[in-house]
Amino acid sequence: MLSSFSQYTSNSESYFYDTIEKLDSNLLEINNCFDKITNAQKISKLEKDPILKLMTLNADEAITKVKKIIPENPSSYNNPKLFYGLSQELERIIECFIKDKFESFLNARLSNIEKTLEEHDKAINSNTELSSNQQSEVFSDLLSQIEKRNREFDNWKLELENKAISVNPQINQIAEDIEKRLSILNEKQKIVENWIRDLQLQLQDKTSELLNTNNELKLERDFRKVCFPYENELRSICSSIAPLSQAYQDYIKAFHHKSSLYLVAKVNDSTNLFIYDTENEREEVKVLKTPEILSTGTCWAKIPNGGLFCFGNYPSSGISLIISENGEVQMLPYGTPCHLSSAVYFNRNVYCFGGVYNGIPSNISDRFDLERNQWVKLNSLPQFDYKCSCILVNGYILIAGCVSRNLWRYSISLNCFERILYKFAGEKRKLLINLGKLYLIECDGSIYESGFNDDNNWKQIANAKMSSNVPSQVGCSFNKGTVYIGASIDERYFKFNLSENVMLRL
Repeated sequence: MLSSFSQYTSNSESYFYDTIEKLDSNLLEINNCFDKITNAQKISKLEKDPILKLMTLNADEAITKVKKIIPENPSSYNNPKLFYGLSQELERIIECFIKDKFESFLNARLSNIEKTLEEHDKAINSNTELSSNQQSEVFSDLLSQIEKRNREFDNWKLELENKAISVNPQINQIAEDIEKRLSILNEKQKIVENWIRDLQLQLQDKTSELLNTNNELKLERDFRKVCFPYENELRSICSSIAPLSQAYQDYIKAFHHKSSLYLVAKVNDSTNLFIYDTENEREEVKVLKTPEILSTGTCWAKIPNGGLFCFGNYPSSGISLIISENGEVQMLPYGTPCHLSSAVYFNRNVYCFGGVYNGIPSNISDRFDLERNQWVKLNSLPQFDYKCSCILVNGYILIAGCVSRNLWRYSISLNCFERILYKFAGEKRKLLINLGKLYLIECDGSIYESGFNDDNNWKQIANAKMSSNVPSQVGCSFNKGTVYIGASIDERYFKFNLSENVMLRL
């Protein structure tokens, strides 16, 4: 019976309904018992006996109490005779609240009740009548059983109510804990979702970075394929050639258009155009027929969707032409007989600065109008500059001089110059732009950095440590965030990543 009570405490609702089903199954037997008592009443003519009335009254009250604690589910429990018939099944429920030592006592009492009923049956069958004392004793015994069960049910109800009172706070606390844990899990889920979103963005960035790196490696591979087959011919022009031949812009000029790589180089007594198809991995060589030999000091400027602008230097000073992507040469009007040093393209015009004229540093500045196909004079540089470099920045042209050791800014709209820096020295400088910053490469391999809107605030970020004895032999080139620096005599070649500020020797 104690195990039955444990079952109730663990699953009270299931136990209650199981008990009700068992009680319902005994309803027929209960009715038979009350029929026997009724027959005994008629036979003994004790309908007016006060003990019987008291028993019936107590039975009705007991039934009412039982109905309060048992769900009003089966309609059969509305029968007022029910309570007496509950004796056998309720016996097991009562045993949940008493000790094992009372079990034999209760069984004995039930046995007495059954024995008494059997005596009534015998009396009815034999048409014998019980004495009033015997009937009173029987009904007193039954009344005692009913009252005892009333007390047991009261105790049972009270204990159930107490357990409900003690369990409810625990249930509420468990519910609160579950809600808190659900809230924590929701927060963690949001954190994990944000983390996954960040990882996806990082993965996209890394994928893009890897694609860019792959394109750079492919470009470098294509460039090597173009340059290496002609290395012997190129060595006849220069004493040494860098592994990445872009480092020699005095001798080799390269530009890209669509899926092809174009390389212009002076080979022996002719100027050749090497065209390499990066998609089909095929190479084509064209000899550029020019009336004069383009010298090593040729001034170059790339024209978007138009080819390469060339202004000849010694011995072909004054000659200018355009080399298209298909290798055709278009001669331009003869320009100033000056060894121009640098050029930049802007709005269908090519601006040229500095160089040498009659053996001395030149401050000549010219502009070639591609629409009108003619040269236009600009205001002269305030000082003479030799082997200068220029770059286009926000409607201005920055010019890094050599002999004058200045950094100039030329306003295209106002046609005037402004000196913004003068502490740099050396020759053959190079100006670069990358991701909103300016970079200046000195002849000794030093690299300086500045912002677009802060031209006077330059800081050194790297040094390739080139030989200081031959600064004129140092060249550099820029491609997709990487600066390539080389010297032809001491054969030192470097690669500098602008985003990571890392200098690597090649």
